[in-house]
Amino acid sequence: MRQYWKLREMTHSCLTLYKASQQLVQGTVSAEALLDACLAQIDAAAGEGHTAFTAVFRETARAEAQAADRLLRAGCGRGRLLGLPISVKALFDVKGQVTHAGAAVLREKSPSLVDSTAVARLRAEGAVIIGHTSMSEFAFTGLGLNPHFGTPRSPWRRDERLGRAPGGSSSGSAVSVADGMALATIGTDTGGSGRIPAAFCGITGFKPTRGRIPTQGSFPLAASFDTVAPMARDVADCRLLTEVLCGVSLETVAPAQERLRLGVVPPLAIGPHDDPVLAAFEAALMRLTTAGVSLSFLEDVDWAEPIRVLMSGRITAVEGLAAHGALFDRRSEYDPIVAERLFAALTHPAVEYVTAQMRMAQQREVADALFDGIDAMVLPTVAIAPPRLDDLTDPAEFARLNALALRNTQLANVLDLCAVSLPLRCADGTPTGLMLMGRKNYDAELLALAETISVLL
Repeated sequence: MRQYWKLREMTHSCLTLYKASQQLVQGTVSAEALLDACLAQIDAAAGEGHTAFTAVFRETARAEAQAADRLLRAGCGRGRLLGLPISVKALFDVKGQVTHAGAAVLREKSPSLVDSTAVARLRAEGAVIIGHTSMSEFAFTGLGLNPHFGTPRSPWRRDERLGRAPGGSSSGSAVSVADGMALATIGTDTGGSGRIPAAFCGITGFKPTRGRIPTQGSFPLAASFDTVAPMARDVADCRLLTEVLCGVSLETVAPAQERLRLGVVPPLAIGPHDDPVLAAFEAALMRLTTAGVSLSFLEDVDWAEPIRVLMSGRITAVEGLAAHGALFDRRSEYDPIVAERLFAALTHPAVEYVTAQMRMAQQREVADALFDGIDAMVLPTVAIAPPRLDDLTDPAEFARLNALALRNTQLANVLDLCAVSLPLRCADGTPTGLMLMGRKNYDAELLALAETISVLL
């Protein structure tokens, strides 16, 4: 493990966006050199590039990097992401590329004629779009497995026979950043698809308030929850990406750490957690308390209710079916795990879906009131450590671990909150995450607070 992290730290491709941008402006590194460093990691024989990426845009990325270098040499480079290699999840339209969303049934579709809004905004700021990253089929599971394009491994315990699950559905996105194959990435987050892989791969993942970043030009999952999810090495980079993607400044001043007030969501009130994950969370709370952060425990809340509401209406599956009408007769080509969950919604009573939507609206009102007197809520990002891929071959065990991986993160989606996962380590080095949840539309405040908290961890 130590050798792996040392290798990462030695490459240009492991710089933060801010540090890389500074070096580009100073002329100590070129955009082409950054691209070459990322491509070297993608092409490494013992690496995960062949599974983390479903397509590498070598020619267009090279042209974009060379154009950035010309602008930098001329002293007229102004884009905030100028020359920086960024990967994008394979459900975002990229002009000239096939948006397959991790599905074999979409492999042969026509290439996109235009960029998605998110990709267009990255390009407008000079980003070098390096490739499409792998994902769970149709973004529909939380562990990151894909039988069609392959499954990249979490950076943790790659010495094991098959390794550990990367988390999903933005699996390749997280691995691409963790392994230095891109400086940052954009995934999506419908039930935790950005934050789960961030936690499993040791990086930072941000779920903005729904609607903050346009989703046009991305393959949908569930309109009630879909968000574009910036993922990067630290909070500052996530904030930069979010500003570019939503088109407004998110600069704000966080309260001093001794005035920070966090409401602790008791993990066991949601459900069981792995002991090492609980220990890492409790150790993080101790460090925050020592630093002067005020903690209060939100115990008089039924934290399991939002997840019961979500499951009672099968909201994600019912809404997901809307994008699959033309594919119904090809369901045999789907990942069997995805097909079983998705097409079960065909027989789900409409009244239960509508009732769940009404109950969800009530839950959101209750959640908003909980922020009176606190700056953010805090809880473990995930309840479990990255599972062994060996253990996920059994469908029943996959279903159990998938539900556990998604359970905590789904709270923010159901309650329509913004949320960020900060990297934590268990005592043995296993990657996990500390999740901060902020009030709806308080994205700037949450990111500022998260920057302060990340230093204390």
